[in-house]
Amino acid sequence: MALCTLAIAGITATYTHYASKQVEHMKNAVNEAIQMRNDTNTANSNALIEMGKQSSAMQAAAAVNKKAVELAEGNIKATQDQFRLDQRAWVNIKEAKFKEPLIVNRPNIIEIPIVNSGKTPALRVCFRDKIWFEMPQKTIMGKETIDTIEMVYGPGVERPTEFVWDIPMPQVMIDLIHSRNGKLWVDFEVTYFDVFDTKKIHHSRSCFYYHPRVDRFVQGERCSHMD
Repeated sequence: MALCTLAIAGITATYTHYASKQVEHMKNAVNEAIQMRNDTNTANSNALIEMGKQSSAMQAAAAVNKKAVELAEGNIKATQDQFRLDQRAWVNIKEAKFKEPLIVNRPNIIEIPIVNSGKTPALRVCFRDKIWFEMPQKTIMGKETIDTIEMVYGPGVERPTEFVWDIPMPQVMIDLIHSRNGKLWVDFEVTYFDVFDTKKIHHSRSCFYYHPRVDRFVQGERCSHMD
């Protein structure tokens, strides 16, 4: 009987020892699995953080590259625009003048030289002129004429353009001009195109009034411009 009790106790101790070892082994396995999971989560988190950093860096680099491209495109456009401005046609209106001295009771011819001071031809050049006589209490309008004949002015080409003050001037009108109580105005405009943009119309416009003291037309500021 004693021997059986001792045998049972020995078996129980051995089983208990073995079971505790198994439990410890299982705990270690579980802890290792938890650690592996934590390590994996940490690695994934670090990878995501690193990917985020790389993505931000790539976005910043893309933004810098975009600005560089935009700047380069702007510089190219500015260079092209400057080249066109330097090379395009520029039609200038020179000083108007009477072809002959004022003649009483007859139409008088006014001459205006037109010159292309640019480096390429001016295309489809047309003219418009308007003349009027301005007095303190009255304005006499002359006939407005539009020359629709489209001409080409090469670089450096200058041609005189003539038009007529078609209302015969009585002596009293000429006296008013000389006394500076009346002004004879000329509004002259040229329209044209250049070779770089055949759809964009350019304008040169000048207003002159006859100044008797210097015996010539003087440019006024009321309507003079060019583009």
